[in-house]
Amino acid sequence: MTTLAHAPVATKRLEVLIQNPMLPPYRLDLFKALSRSNVIAPTFSYGKAHPSTSLVDVTGDHGLELLPVENVFVRGHTVTVQRGLLDHVRSRKWDAMVASFDPRMVVNLFAQRIAQRRGIKFIWWGHGVRPSQKYQAIYRKLALSADAVILYSGEGKRRLEELGVPSEKMFVAWNSIDTDIISNLSGHTEKRYRILTIGRLIPSKKIDLLLEAFSGAMPHLDSSVKVAIVGEGPEAGRLQKLVDQLRIADRVEWLGATYSEEALAPIFNTALFTVTGGAAGLSVIHSLAYGVPTVVGSDEPHGPEVGILTSENSAIFKSDDRQSLTTQLVYMCSDADRLAAMGKAGAEKVLNQFSVERMVKTFEDAVTFACDGGKHR
Repeated sequence: MTTLAHAPVATKRLEVLIQNPMLPPYRLDLFKALSRSNVIAPTFSYGKAHPSTSLVDVTGDHGLELLPVENVFVRGHTVTVQRGLLDHVRSRKWDAMVASFDPRMVVNLFAQRIAQRRGIKFIWWGHGVRPSQKYQAIYRKLALSADAVILYSGEGKRRLEELGVPSEKMFVAWNSIDTDIISNLSGHTEKRYRILTIGRLIPSKKIDLLLEAFSGAMPHLDSSVKVAIVGEGPEAGRLQKLVDQLRIADRVEWLGATYSEEALAPIFNTALFTVTGGAAGLSVIHSLAYGVPTVVGSDEPHGPEVGILTSENSAIFKSDDRQSLTTQLVYMCSDADRLAAMGKAGAEKVLNQFSVERMVKTFEDAVTFACDGGKHR
C-alpha cells in the first residue's frame, strides 16, 4: 500500500496590535522584521516624539500596517496619553496586543482592561522595574495581570521574579538593531582617526563634556585624531561656539544626522572608539557591532544594553569629570593593538548574542504562549 504524504496545513498568522510611544529610527528594523514573521501579523500604533527628547520620528509607512495615534503630553513629557488608541483596540478582534510596559503611558492601563474583556491576550513590553525601584508595586500588579511580559534584559526579568511574577510568563528580547547588515558593512580600514559620538544634540548627551575633555587631551594625541559628531539638535549653536572658544575647530567634524547604515558604515569604520557622555543604551550595541570599542560614564541612567560592556570591549570614566574623560581619551588612543583587540572582542560578543531575528523569535514565543493559554510550545 502506498501512503500519501499530507501537505502541511497552513496556519493563520496571529493578528497582533503593537503599541509603541513613537517610532524612532532604531526601532524600524525590528518593526520591519516583525512584519515578515510567519507567526504573527502585526499592526503598529504609535505617535510622534516630544520635541525635547533625544528621539527622532521616522516618517513614511515603510510597508508597515499602521494605526496612528496622537500623543498628548502631560507634565512636560513624563506622562503620555495616546488619543485614539482605545478606538484601535476596539476596532477588530485582535488575537493579542503588545503595549509599552510603562505606567506613565496611562492609556495603556485602560487598553489592557478593554482588550482582556474582549478576549484579546495582553502582553507588556519594556524594561520592567527600574533600578530605582520606583513604581515597583505597580509593575508587579501589571505583570501579574498580563498574559505575558517581554523584557529588554535578564535583569528586568530577575527583578520581577523577586516580586513574585512567574518566570514562565516572562520573555527576554534584548534590544538590538540589524546586526546582520552591520556585519556585512563593517570592515578594516587603513586609518582610524575618529573619536565618535552619535546622538541628538541636547544637554543630556553631554557633548560639551567630550569637547572639553578632547581639548585637554589634544597635546597627547596624534594630530590626525578628530572628534566626529553625528547628530543634529538645539544644542548645535552652543556647541559650535564652545568649539571656537576651545580653539579646536580644525579637529572637530560636524557630520549631521544620518540613520542609514550604508552612510554610517564609513564613519564607524574610521572610528577609534565611541564616547557617550550621558546615558548609553542601544548605541553601545551599535558601536560594538562595528568592532568599535565604547567609552561611557560611570554613573548615568544607562539602559540595560550596557550590561554587555566589560573591560575587554569598553572603558569607563567618572561621570561629569572632564579630567577623567581626558585621561581615558589619551589611554584609548595610546595603543592601537589593544584598541583593535577590544573592538574584536566587542563585535564577537554582540554578533553572537544580539540580532533583530532573535527579538522577532521572542515576540513570536510570547504571543503564542499567551494565545495558547499560558503554555509553551
